[in-house]
Amino acid sequence: MNGEWVESETGALIEVENPANPDEIVASYQSSSAEDATAAVEAAAAAADDWAATPGPERGRILREAGTLLAERNEELTDCLIAEESKAYAEANGEVQRAIDIFHYFSGKAADPGGTVKGPSSPNQNLYTVEEPVGVVSLITPWNYPIAIPAWKLAPALAAGNTVVLKPASAAPGVAVEIARSLDKAGLPDGVINVVTGLGSTVGSGFIGHDAVDAVSFTGSSEVGQMVYEQATDAGKRVQTELGGKNPTVVTDSADPADAADIVANGGFGTIGQSCTACSRAIVHKDVYDEFVAELVDRAESIDIGPGSDHEMGPQVNADELDSTLDYIGIAEDEGATLAAGGGVPEGEEVESRYFVEPTVFTAVDTDMRIAQEGGFRSSHRGPQGE
Repeated sequence: MNGEWVESETGALIEVENPANPDEIVASYQSSSAEDATAAVEAAAAAADDWAATPGPERGRILREAGTLLAERNEELTDCLIAEESKAYAEANGEVQRAIDIFHYFSGKAADPGGTVKGPSSPNQNLYTVEEPVGVVSLITPWNYPIAIPAWKLAPALAAGNTVVLKPASAAPGVAVEIARSLDKAGLPDGVINVVTGLGSTVGSGFIGHDAVDAVSFTGSSEVGQMVYEQATDAGKRVQTELGGKNPTVVTDSADPADAADIVANGGFGTIGQSCTACSRAIVHKDVYDEFVAELVDRAESIDIGPGSDHEMGPQVNADELDSTLDYIGIAEDEGATLAAGGGVPEGEEVESRYFVEPTVFTAVDTDMRIAQEGGFRSSHRGPQGE
């Protein structure tokens, strides 16, 4: 906060466990207080005018340098992401690279904030618009893309001249903290970015409710997002919510069933299925249905499951997420869907007593079944009301 690494007066810590080995604590972070959240917002507000007045090219230079610093630590950040979330190496490394690309992209956009010139209706007049920063922006991000989503929100906010308070998800805050470290090293002025780790009910709600916060960007569940939206709009703030989905892939009769199965498997089982944009439904034409199902089941059953560092598919992020997934598998069976693949916890020394679940395929799913309508995430996107 305000350019310094500050100890919270709470003295409490949030311990982050390795999802592939829950007995291993990989990191500890401060469980900050409402007072810490307030101090962060006040630091951002104090820095807002000077940062808004900083020329766009200078803002862009800092963003580019931060991206370069992240690039120099690509492997280190990948290891941190895998340790805290256990995403497969290729996915984790790709996400880190995406964050780097985002900072480099918006470094160029910072020099050209836009504005328009209009034709006036009267002589001897100039009519034009000027883009100005909103002010202090509060960002609340989830664990399923712990470096990409903070980068998606941070880079454009900073490029446009806003100051930021960020609360990363408690399950995997490490890479977001390292973004702040890189921005600080790149020369970002004190108070422009302030990262506060802690519970959403304390820190996130403190950010949203503070009078000095002008805008809120939240990624999380629909239930929590609705509360965020109402709290922010009631206070007259701008608000952006990116919530859960139930995303279908439509497979037509002209589709190649094998290609379609590849697409659905990648969309459904990639990132351990823990994505709000994951493909969770396939709507398949009857003429290719049987062949498509056979192809998809084959792909589900061939996925290599184990710790993300050296396997194709890692574990669920925590016990709550695993329980939620298994609960929905049970609900689907109780409602009459046909289990075609997976559906349980895998066996083997490397995966027992941990948070792994088999890639699962259901067929004969009616549109009124809960698995056809509900995302099923219990903890993947929890926001200000708790982690």
